[in-house]
Amino acid sequence: MFKGFSAETIDYLKGLKENNNKQWFEANRDRYIKYLVEPMRELVLTLGPFMLSIDPLFEVFPGKAISRINRDIRFSKDKSPYRSNMWISFKRTYRDWKAEPTYFFEIFDERLFSPGLAADLMEGFENLAPVYSFFLKLRSR
Repeated sequence: MFKGFSAETIDYLKGLKENNNKQWFEANRDRYIKYLVEPMRELVLTLGPFMLSIDPLFEVFPGKAISRINRDIRFSKDKSPYRSNMWISFKRTYRDWKAEPTYFFEIFDERLFSPGLAADLMEGFENLAPVYSFFLKLRSR
């Protein structure tokens, strides 16, 4: 059950932003697992059944829903190896996933969550209110 993120989560992300290199990341891997990966996994597992009630085609497996911390530097101007934010996304596994609504929750070093919805189509936006409501109930626990 998701219990929230801690101040250590934000401290870790701030530290990663300031020391964005493999040596620092490896020295702090245990913190990464404890303060980022585990809570993100718990959040996906907690939200999964609710998200399936909105759309039974959503991918709710943590390994698919949680972003990677590694940045793909091949095509990026930013060559830092790690992102200083992470997110989860609930989307359909279609080839062109942008054609359907995608719900996401993002955590940054300066704030905990930025919940949102991305879609090229207006259909599905009516389902955003229950997600926010569920998230607010989760935060109040």
